[in-house]
Amino acid sequence: MILVFIIAISILQLISYYLLDRYKIKIPSYVILIIVLVGHLFVFPQFFYPELNPEGVNCGLPILGITLAFWFFGIISAALAHIIWIKILK
Repeated sequence: MILVFIIAISILQLISYYLLDRYKIKIPSYVILIIVLVGHLFVFPQFFYPELNPEGVNCGLPILGITLAFWFFGIISAALAHIIWIKILK
């Protein structure tokens, strides 16, 4: 589920690059890259955290795995989408 979400974000990133280029909006493409990277680092992992049980033992290992997956796969996919878009423009 996390990888599907990361791929969907990358597709939305490419769509936003296309719309900026098509409608000649004067926002540099690296601004979108920075927004997506901040999302992968701080915002998106929190959507997938398991609910904590107040009466039991709460292990932090799933949270660590989810966060590292977004950091690793999310940053790589955002950078690849940006590089692919730059190569298409040139």
